[in-house]
Amino acid sequence: MNPSVVQTNPALCVECDLCSLACTQAHAGVLDAKTARVRIFRHWPEAPGINICRHWQCEGQPCIASCPTMAIELREGVLIIDPTACNGCGECVGVCPYGALFISEDWQAVACDLCGGAPACIPACPTAALFLED
Repeated sequence: MNPSVVQTNPALCVECDLCSLACTQAHAGVLDAKTARVRIFRHWPEAPGINICRHWQCEGQPCIASCPTMAIELREGVLIIDPTACNGCGECVGVCPYGALFISEDWQAVACDLCGGAPACIPACPTAALFLED
């Protein structure tokens, strides 16, 4: 069975950042879009970029291969980063073709982990620019 993944339709995005805020609320209990694991990049008048991990579309998952501490793995179809193994070097950030990984303020690599199976970003999106797909 293939796991569910978050898909995007940037043409529907109204750049409200509610997905980013829901993400940070789910992960850190705060509303802070700059630490979200899903990020909106404005390209007005074109559709915005929605940066979220798309490991299922990456050939060879370069983030996993680039990690010198082996802190990144795919577990049950979800990209998992072990915070005890991550040294914050940023190698994974540099190789991600989707711009979906970043280094947090506490020097840990972070990426979408589907909120443990119930992505908070999806119900927060008022236009269905984010959706779950098997």
